[in-house]
Amino acid sequence: MVGAGWLVLMDDWLGRSGPLGAILGFALGGVLLLPVGYVYGQWLQRLPDAAGEAAYTAQVFPPVVSYFTGWMMLLAYFMVCPWEAVAVGKLAAYIFPSLNSFELYRVAGQPVFLPRLLLGIALTVFLALLNYRGIRWSASFQNWATGMVIFLFVILLAISAVRALPPIFIPRFRTTPFVSILLTLQIVPYFMTGFESAPKAAEEAHPGFPSTGFSRAILMAVLVGAGFYVLAVAAVAYVAPWQGFARKAIRHRPSPSNRRWGAVAGSLSL
Repeated sequence: MVGAGWLVLMDDWLGRSGPLGAILGFALGGVLLLPVGYVYGQWLQRLPDAAGEAAYTAQVFPPVVSYFTGWMMLLAYFMVCPWEAVAVGKLAAYIFPSLNSFELYRVAGQPVFLPRLLLGIALTVFLALLNYRGIRWSASFQNWATGMVIFLFVILLAISAVRALPPIFIPRFRTTPFVSILLTLQIVPYFMTGFESAPKAAEEAHPGFPSTGFSRAILMAVLVGAGFYVLAVAAVAYVAPWQGFARKAIRHRPSPSNRRWGAVAGSLSL
């Protein structure tokens, strides 16, 4: 649930809410997801099935509900694959600006560069081969990648602690506090996904693992994930003026009126 999203979309978070708005949005979103995590934990104790949400809905709803639930979960997970392929190119371009060359076409006004496209395709093929080789190779790579993400996060916190400039944190909100918090709150569930993956591994748990341990793991994952994003936003906002990170995102924001009503509608739909 803590991946590369904070590296790729930090400018969007700061551009839509400002530092304090994003911090409060993720903190409040984490609290609101605790009841959801609790329900997952209770279902997991009652029905440790790798089908997860499809199995749970099948217990209390007609089969058609379980059918569509399974498809929605499949599409939600499948959507992450192309997202990661795009993200790796953007991250690599920060380190190697030469990747931003040989523009092929544009999507929603954003250029698509050949080197970044090839890098994304290469990553997709690599992950497919890795999973084809078996769970041991895949697990080792995931452990290594997770360690690198945590390592980068610790470095960011250390730089922020050394070079902290509190006046840069101002202004604290992009617009009014209420709207700024809502603009981040409506995207929190997407970036906090991951705790619901515990049921998928429930059938492979050690025989002596207590069923209540899943509930504790899910709730801890929600709290730690929200805390991670809160610290990441605060660290970035203290390292340098957040308006510089968010300038591109701010230029593409809708008018204040549309943004306010869009935030309210999006939050209510959640």
